[in-house]
Amino acid sequence: MNPFKTRVGGLPFIAACAALTALASNALAAEDGEQRWQFEFTPYLFAAGLKGTSGTQGVTADIDVPFDKVFDHLDGAFMGVFEARTGNWAFGFDGLYVRLEGERSRSWRGPAGIGSATGELDVAVKQQVYTPYAGYRVVDGRTTLYVIGAARYTQIDTELNLVTTTGGLLPGGTRTQNGSKSW
Repeated sequence: MNPFKTRVGGLPFIAACAALTALASNALAAEDGEQRWQFEFTPYLFAAGLKGTSGTQGVTADIDVPFDKVFDHLDGAFMGVFEARTGNWAFGFDGLYVRLEGERSRSWRGPAGIGSATGELDVAVKQQVYTPYAGYRVVDGRTTLYVIGAARYTQIDTELNLVTTTGGLLPGGTRTQNGSKSW
């Protein structure tokens, strides 16, 4: 039994990708022989698991989640590449946004049945990766070769929310920790 609950399934994401794929390629051409611009949008799905340690402000947790479990916790995602080409030039933007959420509850009793407690942990992880690029075609024949320059920005945000309820001498309460890293 999976102790996590899925808040929003991945089906809306798959439906959106299928709809966008139908609009994936569009070309505009000038009738007077000028170079034409070509525009292309390609949605994609990046399938990965998670393994490592995550945390914020000194509170950490080990993570080992295969892809099928990551998909169960997918709260939202967008992945796609937009490219515009004219002549030998190509300009593009690759964007990836993923939000995962999960929650887990656990109850326990103290020694000799003295006191009890219940804890509920909600976790949300959001990752964004943006890559603008420009390229110039240096070979155009049976094989095409572009020289490309790009920059990449990555940001990961983590939110942990722990709610404890006690039935004994220990106090309950809520503790929330947030953290963000970007490079």
